[in-house]
Formats: sequence, structure tokens, C-alpha cells
Amino acid sequence: MSRLREDLSALLNTCGLASALDLGKTPYVSRSVLNYGIGSIAGKTLSSLSPEVLVKHIRHAILAYEPRIIRHSLQVSWVSRTETPLFEIQIVIEGHLRDADVAHPFTFRSVWNTQSGAVHIDTAPGRGLHG
Repeated sequence: MSRLREDLSALLNTCGLASALDLGKTPYVSRSVLNYGIGSIAGKTLSSLSPEVLVKHIRHAILAYEPRIIRHSLQVSWVSRTETPLFEIQIVIEGHLRDADVAHPFTFRSVWNTQSGAVHIDTAPGRGLHG
């Protein structure tokens, strides 16, 4: 699970090519490893971020670049802002990791710093032996 956590951290801390270029006319590039990652949230205010859009982008990136996760098991959810500092966003990532014969459940908590753009991923507290 630690390898999955590290790989998700790398994915979510990487800005895809779409954050610098308009890939609307190049659908194959937008779905390739050239666009690995998601856009940065550095410098954005929390009021300007749509929870639904951010969760959708995160889920899309994980499904596109992390084949070890069983697609239908992946759940990405926004943690209420009242539980986080003003400059942080917390998102919970849950699912099942595909292994030879067994699906291993995991739950990670990602903390997004809107000042620096950095994302930290750790096991979610109080969620059992996942991650």
C-alpha cells in the first residue's frame, strides 16, 4: 500500500500538459502520459474551487493512470471545509487495489495546500487498517 500511496502522491503533485496548453484539438495527447497529473491549485482561493469539479478531475486522473485500482471501487470525496484550515482542502480517496486473487481495500486522505499547490497523501485516520 505504501507504493500505491507514493504513486498517487506523484500523480496528484504533477501538473499535466493540459495545465499549460489547450489540448482540445489533440484528444490522444490529452489521454496520454504526456498529460500525466492534474492541474495545479496553487494560488487559487477556496471559494473559487468547485468541489465537484476537483473531485471529478482527481477521479479521472486516478482512473487514467493507476491501473492497479479496481475502477468500480474508486470513490473520491471532498471533506467539509469546516474541518480544515483556510488554505487546505482535504479529499478522501478509497477503493480496492487489484492483486492476483485478492482485492485489498485502501483509504487515503489527501491534503491539498492552496498556497503552495503541494499535495500530501497519508492513510486516513479512523478508517481501519487501510493504506
